[in-house]
Amino acid sequence: KGYNDDYDGVVIHPYSDNGIDENDAQFYEKVLGRSLQYNMPRVEALINRMNTSAPGQNKVPVLSEFGIYKYNSKFIRSLGHAIYIGNEMIDYINYGTPYINKHCLSDYPYQADSLGTGSQCVIQTIIENGEHRFVMTPSAKLYEIMNGMSGDTQIKETILNNPTYYTYQGYDVKTIKTLTTKDEAGNVYLIVVNNAKDQETSISVSLKDFSLNGKTVDVWYLTSDQVDDENTLANPNLVHVEKTSMSIANTDVLNYALAPHSIT
Repeated sequence: KGYNDDYDGVVIHPYSDNGIDENDAQFYEKVLGRSLQYNMPRVEALINRMNTSAPGQNKVPVLSEFGIYKYNSKFIRSLGHAIYIGNEMIDYINYGTPYINKHCLSDYPYQADSLGTGSQCVIQTIIENGEHRFVMTPSAKLYEIMNGMSGDTQIKETILNNPTYYTYQGYDVKTIKTLTTKDEAGNVYLIVVNNAKDQETSISVSLKDFSLNGKTVDVWYLTSDQVDDENTLANPNLVHVEKTSMSIANTDVLNYALAPHSIT
């Protein structure tokens, strides 16, 4: 009795399963669809249970671990996993979670260890000639965007003409996924994941009751030539965050072409 007053939420680790063949040519598309089929319903079920047990108390799900599991492959260390994580982070934020952590320890990329199969963490540890060396994965770079280009308050957004990129067993992976926030100074941030693996996606962004004409917009984006590109000791910054800016003139909207398999 009264136990519902003693907690704010419940922790869940909605890892994927490993039911998809990692050698499947559509592994990238299928794990995005499997997330919608398998992971999101588990978080929704947890929310429903908390609402039933503590109605009106706004209990929240807390994500302290998640990701593609249980595989140890190049893809898990690649940009593709970062795009998967970006999709899931936006979904979890939309569920009201205040805390999302991607198992942010370091582990070994080519062998199993005490944390599991290896390759799961955002920092990879390579032992070379008895020395420990470290590589930041594209997933770590994703967090640079999520933390550096978002505010504390989520604001309402409407997406028009967002076609389905891939359908997995009845679950539609949309071409883009978005998160719009603002900070205390009134700056507005938009994060967009382009799931389309092989094509640019053009977007037009407008703000209600606000003209972008004459404004300068900071743009950070994460992409690479191939969706399975990874960072290695030989090339530790192959996949990295590009930072640029663009000026908007003679229009009230921002028109932008998202790179294939990217987070912007």
